[in-house]
Amino acid sequence: MNFCYLEFPGFSMRLAYFTVLALILTFSSVFLLLHQPLSVAIFGVAYLLLGVCLLYHGVLKQHSLFFDAHNLILRNYFQKKVIPYHELKKVNFGGRSHYKNVHPFFMEILDVQNNYHVFFLGNVNKKNMISAVECLKAHGIDATSEI
Repeated sequence: MNFCYLEFPGFSMRLAYFTVLALILTFSSVFLLLHQPLSVAIFGVAYLLLGVCLLYHGVLKQHSLFFDAHNLILRNYFQKKVIPYHELKKVNFGGRSHYKNVHPFFMEILDVQNNYHVFFLGNVNKKNMISAVECLKAHGIDATSEI
């Protein structure tokens, strides 16, 4: 059987956007907390919380995707999740169709215990997604894409 090795990096412009926006909101909140009266400084706390939420989404929830001979590997900046192919039942790649080249934004996994998982992916184009679906099908996994 012909097995493949594919790698899809997780960095995308969306991650850069979230990081820059979170840093701007964080510096704005520090400025408001230090230089404004308490009634205005409350907005600084809101900015700080929004910045933390954006960093969480951009850095912790976005994954890189790797395929090797035996495992599907999802990795972000702080975690690595290895899922053996024999534990996968169904994999679906999905996203928003109004973006032209950046597909998909997420990957849905149904494992053999019927547990459902969703992982947000980075910058993956249509051509690579077709390769990923073909690779998973070569391993005997029901894989689809909403492209």
